Amino acid sequence: MGTETIVFFYLQEKAAARQYPWHKAEFYVYETEWNQRKLLAAAIPEYDFPGRHWRKDKLKKKIQSALLPALPIGSWEKTVFLCHKSLCGKEGLSDREKVTYREILEEVFPMEIRTSDDQPDSGRMTPKDITETLLEEYCRFDALVLIDYDRDDRSEEFDTERFISEHCRGVNYLAVVTADPEKYVEVFEEVSEEYGLMGITVPEMNMLNILPKFHVLVVDAGLETRKNLRFLPSGCTYLDLLSVEKRRKYVESRRKDIRYVSFARQVEKKLRQKKRNLGLLS
Repeated sequence: MGTETIVFFYLQEKAAARQYPWHKAEFYVYETEWNQRKLLAAAIPEYDFPGRHWRKDKLKKKIQSALLPALPIGSWEKTVFLCHKSLCGKEGLSDREKVTYREILEEVFPMEIRTSDDQPDSGRMTPKDITETLLEEYCRFDALVLIDYDRDDRSEEFDTERFISEHCRGVNYLAVVTADPEKYVEVFEEVSEEYGLMGITVPEMNMLNILPKFHVLVVDAGLETRKNLRFLPSGCTYLDLLSVEKRRKYVESRRKDIRYVSFARQVEKKLRQKKRNLGLLS
C-alpha cells in the first residue's frame, strides 16, 4: 500500500516564476505529512516574469518542465488534486494574456482537480491558509486538544472557540487546557447539541486522559512555556501557533515520539523547490 498524496494548487499573487526572461522558471512546493498522508502545497506564480502575465502555452510548458518534476508523487493512483478557486481565472486581461490556470492544470495532470470554495475570495494565501485547508479537507483526527494558557497579544488573533466549532466534526475527544474554563461553556454547548460531543477543560496538560489508540492533534496558542510539552500524548501532532524556536528544539530533542508543526512563522522559511525528477515527462 502506498502513501496517499494530496496536492493543493494555489495562486502566488504578484509573484513571478523568474526574474528575467532568460532565467529558468521556479515553482515552490511545501511538503508536510499527516496520518500517513503526504500533503503538498504547490504555488502557481501570477506572472511569467515581473509585469508579464502568462501565455497559456508558456504556462503549460513551464508547469510540465519545472513544476511537475518538483512534485514528489509516489503513486498517481493514490493522488488527489485540489485547486484553490483563485486559479479559476483572472479578470481584466487581454485575450492574448487571459488564462484560466485550472484548465491548464487539468491538461497537465490527467486526473480530476477539485475546487476548494472554503477559502477567502482573495488569491493571497499564506502557508497557514494552505495547511488549514489541507487539514480540514483531508486530515481527520480522533482527539482535539487546545492549549489556551497564559496567552498575550501575540496569540489573541487566534480564535480558539471558532477553531473548535470548525474542526471538531468527527472528533471523539475534545479538551482545552486553560485557566479560564468559563470561556468555553458556550462553544461546548454548541458542539454538544450538534455533534453529541462533550468537551472538557483542565488547568494542566498532565490531567488529560486520552486513549492511546486515538490520533491526537494538539494546538498550542500559549506563551513561551515548555511545562506542557513533556506531557504531550505520544504519537500526537503538535501545532505551535506562535512558532517558538525553544519549543521546536525541545520537541525535536526530547520528544521524538511526536510531530512538531509550526503554523505562524516557520512555514514560509521552509518553502522550497523540490529537485527530484519523477521521470514522467517525455
